[in-house]
Amino acid sequence: MSGGSQAEDAPKPGPRFDYYKMKDKPMRHGLVFQNHGQDKNDDLRLLAASATNGKKIYAQLCIQCHGPAGHGDGKVGEELTIKPADLSKLSSNFPAYHFFIQISDGKTSDMPAWQDALDTKEIWDLVAFIKSLKK
Repeated sequence: MSGGSQAEDAPKPGPRFDYYKMKDKPMRHGLVFQNHGQDKNDDLRLLAASATNGKKIYAQLCIQCHGPAGHGDGKVGEELTIKPADLSKLSSNFPAYHFFIQISDGKTSDMPAWQDALDTKEIWDLVAFIKSLKK
């Protein structure tokens, strides 16, 4: 192990960052990616989150690309180079922290990072709403 701290050794997230190669490495959000399964803390975070508030945030920031039901069929999304994700499908396949990181840091040049526009609570509220979209 190098002489730097864990935070210094952890790769910096970016738009095309592969989170699943980060097994057991701490990220700047304090999350440690352990596996692709359910994070035992997800339920606690989601209980504290408000899906109702998340729905309002979704309507303001996400619906244009991801569509009203989260199918990736929003009007703006149709014009993008990379089609927006079907959140209703992904919400049952990925743990909540996955969505938290994607919303915070962005995913592609077409999916912006929202960490400067939304606080941590608002992001978890948005995640709670997205998780409610399960097919």
